[in-house]
Amino acid sequence: MNALQTLSCAALLTIAVSGCASTPPAALQAPKKPAPAAWLMQPPPNSQQTLDRIISPSEISLPTASK
Repeated sequence: MNALQTLSCAALLTIAVSGCASTPPAALQAPKKPAPAAWLMQPPPNSQQTLDRIISPSEISLPTASK
């Protein structure tokens, strides 16, 4: 009876160790990335034109040197 327990314990231990030692299967393909957001696909605003409307060179007054 003792030999049967030893044999079964050795068999179960071998199965358990081989199961822990095996590496998980690698993914075949990377997951597909989602599409970019809609606001990201629009062209960027032209901030130079906006700044030109807000600040114009004619509004800037340079200090004059008084003698």
